[in-house]
Amino acid sequence: MQSASLPSGNDPARFDDSVARWNWGAFLIPVLWAPAHRLWLWAVLWIALSWTIIGAFVLAIYLGAKGSELAWRARPFRDADHFRQVQSRWAGWGIAITIVVLIFMLAAFGMERESGQRVSTSIAARTVSEPGEAHPLPAVPTWQKVASWTGRGVKQTETFTVGDEWKVMWDTHPGSLGEGNFQVYLYRQGSEFPDVIANVIGGDEDESFQHRGGVYYLSVNAIQPWSLSVWEKR
Repeated sequence: MQSASLPSGNDPARFDDSVARWNWGAFLIPVLWAPAHRLWLWAVLWIALSWTIIGAFVLAIYLGAKGSELAWRARPFRDADHFRQVQSRWAGWGIAITIVVLIFMLAAFGMERESGQRVSTSIAARTVSEPGEAHPLPAVPTWQKVASWTGRGVKQTETFTVGDEWKVMWDTHPGSLGEGNFQVYLYRQGSEFPDVIANVIGGDEDESFQHRGGVYYLSVNAIQPWSLSVWEKR
């Protein structure tokens, strides 16, 4: 006569080591296995934890280890042999369903990867230059010489035209008469008020950066050798 000490009506004395073993059905498909064994709370708990892989996996391990005991307590079976037969069928279903799910996941991953490769290939193809088509890199502005002059005394240069980024480089050194004065004035065409570029005595060199384009000329007042050059960034 069966004992009624368990909710299922199963005899707790018959739950031996041959029954209390790892339950593959509970581990692989707990969301189906638990309701079939009247373990509604465990099914709801697994669904609640399934949004986190770790939580669902930990619960599946617990059900795999304790599922046989939980099922024996909750669902009636004719005897231990009947219990083992039922759990064996659930293990087979769990393995089959897991294989099908893995196949679908691998297929979906392969399709997504292939789609990504096609997109990458399409983008790469659009960026490859057609035969004979040139795609030069953007030019980096460099300093280009506009004009240069040398002398030993007073001089007024011809006019020159520059953009908004340019400079005057100058160099002077004492001559046969020794150290003398060296002065350079910058005139903008149409203006009577010059800018002082240089005003030194003896040897020296330097450069003066300008940031306004237009037509200009230079006026030099010196009694020693000198050299001037105008450079534009373009």
